[in-house]
Amino acid sequence: MSIDETTKQTARDVMRGRGVVDDGGDGVDGEQYRSVTGKSSKEVEKRINAVVVKHLSSVLGEQTVKVINYHLNRMGADIYNVCDEPKRVEDALYTLFKDGSRMLITEMVNALYTEFNVASHESKHASLQDVIKSVKESLCR
Repeated sequence: MSIDETTKQTARDVMRGRGVVDDGGDGVDGEQYRSVTGKSSKEVEKRINAVVVKHLSSVLGEQTVKVINYHLNRMGADIYNVCDEPKRVEDALYTLFKDGSRMLITEMVNALYTEFNVASHESKHASLQDVIKSVKESLCR
């Protein structure tokens, strides 16, 4: 399965309320999210990507997210893998939506702050890159 398909599957699992942290191939709990403290950076990135896609899908609809991602892909960005290059995603959203991109970025930032209980520092002006860095630091200790 490609990275894009894995992220989409993870987002679908999150939407269904299933745990998504890989526990080494033994399967996942399925009923509740387990802490990722001490997990690898890749597992944390997988969770961050899934939270962003889940939240945007709930706000905009899954099909709209797919359409937005189609256009982002044409600019070299991928909303399903926002952790790979968050700055590129922000720039591509700005190219696509101009000042309206700030609303989408703020939605993603707030979703990450809420999901991972990371202290918010003026989320209206926070970049995805800074928030993702904060989440990774708090979870990969």
